[in-house]
Amino acid sequence: MTLYEVARPGDEEEILDFANLVFSQAHRPHDFRVLLPKMYARREFADYHVVARQNGRICALVGVWPMPFRVMEGLTLQLGYVGTVSVHPYHRGEGHMQKLMPMAVERSREAGIDLMSLGGQRQRYRYFGFEQGGLKVDFAVTAANLRHDMAKADTAGIAFSPLSDKDGTLEQARALHARECLTGVRPGTMFEEAFTSWEGKALAVSRDGTFVGYLYMVGTSIGEWSLTDNALVGTVLKAYMQQHGVDGLRISVPAHSADRIRALDAFAEDSSLNDAGMHRVLNWPNVISQLMTFKKELVGLKEGTADLVIEDEGAFRITVDGDGVQVHKVEPARTPSITRTQAVGLLFSLTSRLGRREDAWHDWFPLPLSVPLADCF
Repeated sequence: MTLYEVARPGDEEEILDFANLVFSQAHRPHDFRVLLPKMYARREFADYHVVARQNGRICALVGVWPMPFRVMEGLTLQLGYVGTVSVHPYHRGEGHMQKLMPMAVERSREAGIDLMSLGGQRQRYRYFGFEQGGLKVDFAVTAANLRHDMAKADTAGIAFSPLSDKDGTLEQARALHARECLTGVRPGTMFEEAFTSWEGKALAVSRDGTFVGYLYMVGTSIGEWSLTDNALVGTVLKAYMQQHGVDGLRISVPAHSADRIRALDAFAEDSSLNDAGMHRVLNWPNVISQLMTFKKELVGLKEGTADLVIEDEGAFRITVDGDGVQVHKVEPARTPSITRTQAVGLLFSLTSRLGRREDAWHDWFPLPLSVPLADCF
């Protein structure tokens, strides 16, 4: 007999041992206490997980990391990031995820989560209402790019050091991050803990002794960066490559950050548009209204009204006017309904929009959505 339940206090060691075993066998050696200390270095973390037990032992689990997610100043969603999805090799094919994923979704809904996100194989998670969406731009920058286009850039005054309370760079980085949109809220020590995820490190960037920004590095990839002046990015990357002996870097930028994209596009070797994870919406009015409001602030939206009918979720009337964006649940009309995953594609996927000649939603979509790597779980 299999028992499906929320993990109990005291299960922490078993959860860690189980996750390390499953992921180490499937990939490379894993130590989740090191890989994700924001969760697994805590003393108590069991109740972030739902588990399957056979004969009293965990044979499958799903974790959800909840966080406030700042859309923009004054607007915050509650995000649940799904991770450590794992089944013991001897118990695969027994249907445990068919029980645990819906449990995780309903538990998140009851906890007031507006949006769930994850990274994983598309079809595997589409069964549970998740779909690809959002957009990020991934750049490849080589030493040759900078040798030519940044030949005159003076890197002599650029220095890198770990973010630290002692020299004030940690607080300055927090202040920069507080201006970011579409990011997890990281109070207190959670700010620096986020940058230890995935064996990453956070570096302060200074120019002639003055703090000018920070980088979150995972190997030779920059998962998050913020500079006081985006025009410095070429000089900063050139200095980093020179000082660390690397020939190339990968840099991700959320699609809503037009200034950063333009700065990198001026010299990067190449770029690619990619989906920014998989998502399931739990609170449609909150998610739609907040992300539409954000897009309205960024680029403007046409005024109008349209109905969106989603199977098993209901009908929603969306209005954009001089007072802003309003989303209300209404009685279903004759508007054709779409599935949850189709709705995520409609709202957040660029390719979904490219396939429509006529748009019944006033060209409102796709909406900006991405979760920074440091906030992923």
